[in-house]
Amino acid sequence: MKSLLPKLISPSQASFVPGRQLRDNVIVLQKVVPSKSGSNGWMILKIDLEKAYDRLRWSFIEDSLRLAGFPEPWISIIMKCLEACSMRVLWNGIPSESFHPSRGIRQGDPISPYLFVLAMERLGHCISQAVSDKCWRPISIPRQAPAISHLFFADELLLFAKASVDQIAVVNQCLQQFDNLSGQRVNMAKSKIFFSANVDMPLRTHICSTAGISLTEDIGVYLGVPIFNGRVTKSAFDSMLSQIDAHLAGWKVQYLSLAGHVTLARPVLIALPNHVMQSVYIPRVVSDEFDKWVRNFVLGGPSGEKNSSFSKLESGNTPC
Repeated sequence: MKSLLPKLISPSQASFVPGRQLRDNVIVLQKVVPSKSGSNGWMILKIDLEKAYDRLRWSFIEDSLRLAGFPEPWISIIMKCLEACSMRVLWNGIPSESFHPSRGIRQGDPISPYLFVLAMERLGHCISQAVSDKCWRPISIPRQAPAISHLFFADELLLFAKASVDQIAVVNQCLQQFDNLSGQRVNMAKSKIFFSANVDMPLRTHICSTAGISLTEDIGVYLGVPIFNGRVTKSAFDSMLSQIDAHLAGWKVQYLSLAGHVTLARPVLIALPNHVMQSVYIPRVVSDEFDKWVRNFVLGGPSGEKNSSFSKLESGNTPC
């Protein structure tokens, strides 16, 4: 199944598809957010799904596999793997009778991500059909560029459209149609709408009240990477620095050797900024702050109290 996904899944879905990477979505979003388009502007809906893996109906998965063109014997094998499970509820310490669920895919199962991506592609088809019917008006940054209507990364959904009440009605219709078929549900409390700078506040308020989704002035962090709307400042990277600080505070390394400190720093501390730097430029002041934390950790530990320090090359070459 994995080898077939590039042919079955549209370029708008970047997760679990060979040859596609997380940073592709981040780079596209980073180009869109600071831009303006036309006099009416545009909007981005950051959609959160409630328990996305647990709510997915098995009948919807089976239908998605059939629409993708998989042979019936193969579909039968996959569905037997899903339907073989049974559950019990522990009520006041007493287990109930076992029962068979009718929805949900197990996290950690090797095939679950591919089934989920195939199911989410049905929402992409619904959006693409609305664009073809000229009901959904996507955005283009710049105008000569390909239109963008949606970006998916697993259950991280970004929807792009012109900022108007008519467009939010079309978006709601597509989401409602997908929810009815798949069993998914949009978490209105966690979903957000972001508008371009040339959309006036009365229109923003009207659109948000129609959609039932709150307004946001900042996209925030997307797939672990901060998205900037304007000038890049040190405060935008506070979340990354906080993650590093949390890792340092949780490690008990007072008994580790220098080699042990280096072993911990390489895969964890250095991996966090590397993930961000694949997509965005990190200011020098943030880079220097990070280097200082890693250096202090390697030489002394989480407290930042250095036990030793590096000497300049010139000092090492000075004769005694």
